[in-house]
Amino acid sequence: MFKMKELEQIYFNRKSTFRSWLQENHDQSSGIWIVFYMKRMQ
Repeated sequence: MFKMKELEQIYFNRKSTFRSWLQENHDQSSGIWIVFYMKRMQ
């Protein structure tokens, strides 16, 4: 049975925050789950 590796969940509220994290961690992280929120549509 294949077991997925536990990955850190990181919440980004802006593209710029994600880009900053990526610049600092692109060569250090083995992976993350990126969580996006969608605006509620009426």
